[in-house]
Amino acid sequence: MQLYQTLEDRNNPDKILKDGPFKCERTTAWLGFGYYFWDTHIELSHWWGETVYIQKGKNYIITSCFIVDNSDDLWDLVGVGKHRIEFKRFVEELEGEFKGKEITVPKVITYLLKFNLISYQGIRVLPERSVKSQFYDKFTYSKIRFIDKNTATLDLIPPIQVCLFGKKCLNLYDYCIVYPGNYTKIQDFA
Repeated sequence: MQLYQTLEDRNNPDKILKDGPFKCERTTAWLGFGYYFWDTHIELSHWWGETVYIQKGKNYIITSCFIVDNSDDLWDLVGVGKHRIEFKRFVEELEGEFKGKEITVPKVITYLLKFNLISYQGIRVLPERSVKSQFYDKFTYSKIRFIDKNTATLDLIPPIQVCLFGKKCLNLYDYCIVYPGNYTKIQDFA
């Protein structure tokens, strides 16, 4: 499975290649602390770079890597129905632990990892309403309707996110910079 990580461009491609990928430790991280990636579609990584960095007057870098797609190690809430059922069961079981506080996705994941209640190395999710519709306006056929008289669509660039709980999870390999082009030339000579 090919993954993309968007990073702030700090003019440090050598450090990125040496030390990447990089962990997100923001308290607002949707899946808790971990190594965040966009699954398959580099367009989403560009959208994130434009939304998070360009709008703040900064540039961005996109890295790419691959992981072994192993459903025993990746908690795939997108493609594996039994994993969604398992997550729902945990949410229901943890209701008492949160004592009236709102249960959120990162709270559940953090709790399960803290008490070693899961052995997954990462999680794969498809958040609803996470990407603004203007993103899709840029692309022809990013969404296509099923039938003429219905608003239901098939999303051809779904904003699937993968969060790895550790840097060496799921046999991550072939980590490299894929954007901008001037940095991709640097690694060709390394």
